[in-house]
Amino acid sequence: MAVFNNKELEALQAENLRLQGEIERLQDREAFYKSTIKTYEQATENFRQRLLLQEQAILGKDAEIAELTQQIPTINTRPHNERGAGRKYRATPEQRALILSLKKDGVGYGGIARILSERYGAAWNKTTVRNTVLAERN
Repeated sequence: MAVFNNKELEALQAENLRLQGEIERLQDREAFYKSTIKTYEQATENFRQRLLLQEQAILGKDAEIAELTQQIPTINTRPHNERGAGRKYRATPEQRALILSLKKDGVGYGGIARILSERYGAAWNKTTVRNTVLAERN
């Protein structure tokens, strides 16, 4: 067995303490890295789940858009005058669709005019409604 003097023993003990401190520091670093990796993996899984939900929502909206697109009636398919000549429509395409829908449901011209006046604020006349219906039929 080797015999050490006090100076050598103190030096070896000091080196041992330094190495033990280094081991503790490396163990702390290892624990930190393991924790970081676990957090990253959890965040990645959460992101994948959110992405999957968003993709499903997008697919649902695509199906809804396709269904609504099929339901849109063709409103005034006559070609537009390229010079913009002629009398302009009083009703927007949305208003024309509402007028035709209400007329199809059996509401009279005067009733449609009252509904439009209440909904859009401007005064509507039953003759304007009648002319809109007749223009859409042609």
